[in-house]
Formats: sequence, structure tokens, C-alpha cells
Amino acid sequence: MTSTLIAPQGHDTRTWAPPREALGVRYARQGSERRLAADVLYVVGWLVLAIPVGIWLASGGLSSFATLAGTIKAVGVLTGLVATAAMVVMLWLSARVPFIDRTIGHDRALALHSALGQWVFGGLIAHGL
Repeated sequence: MTSTLIAPQGHDTRTWAPPREALGVRYARQGSERRLAADVLYVVGWLVLAIPVGIWLASGGLSSFATLAGTIKAVGVLTGLVATAAMVVMLWLSARVPFIDRTIGHDRALALHSALGQWVFGGLIAHGL
């Protein structure tokens, strides 16, 4: 939600400027809202990575570590789950989603996309091995 400052009665709206205090309060509020939205984005990103692992654990995934073959299979499944979930996050970061662009900016979103790409590639290689 955006609010605009309206010039007082009798002032020319083209030359009137709001008091500095009003702008300072408005910009401080916008900054705190943006930081809160960025925190929400980071929590959602981590949840997207954690939910598949949690579902795997809830379905008895830890019992796979009883044997060597089971451990190798479990590591492969976990790396596949995390790498796939990270690819979903990468897709959101590069898709120009308006909420993400307004919150963290497109440049930062693409930088996070690039950093995640290296981890996803490593995870997919580990999954294949």
C-alpha cells in the first residue's frame, strides 16, 4: 500500500514539498516494511528446502542409514530432494516475480540465483553418484 502526501489547501502542488520530518517517517516505515518482507522471503526459501527433507524424515527416512547400501541410497535421495527444491527457489528468483523484485531487487535476486546454482549443480552431481 502506498500513500501520497497531498499539498495543503492553497498551495501549488507542483512546487510544494512535504516537510522533511514527514518524508523521514514515511521512508523509515517503508524501509521497515521492506526488511520484514525480505525476512519473510528468506523464511519461505528455507521452508521450501526443509519441507521435502521433513517429509522424507517423517516417512521413515532415518531407517535407511542402517546399512551401507541404505546410507548411499539415503544420501542420494536427500541430495536429490534438496537440489530439486533449490531449483524451485532459483526459478522464483529469476522469474521477475514482482514481490521479490520490490523486496530485494532484481540484481540481488539474480546474485542469489547464481550462488544457489553452484550448490544445485553440486547436489545434482552428488545425487547422480
